Amino acid sequence: MIKMSNYMTPKEKAVEIYERYYYSISDIPEYNLHERAIDCSLICVDMVKGLSNPCCQSDNLKYWGEVMEELNNLK
Repeated sequence: MIKMSNYMTPKEKAVEIYERYYYSISDIPEYNLHERAIDCSLICVDMVKGLSNPCCQSDNLKYWGEVMEELNNLK
């Protein structure tokens, strides 16, 4: 397994993605920005999972699956 110096835990990555979506849509009049940002984040992570490199797919899928769990925990 490759160790990255900028490694983020699944929870840290979930919060980072959520915050990016939340603040990018915060100027749109929306009833529930929190849930909309989580939904957008989940779509993003689902797409990343689909693009995982086959040579390290199991590690990537596990990591991104954990990110999805953390996003769902934000609900």
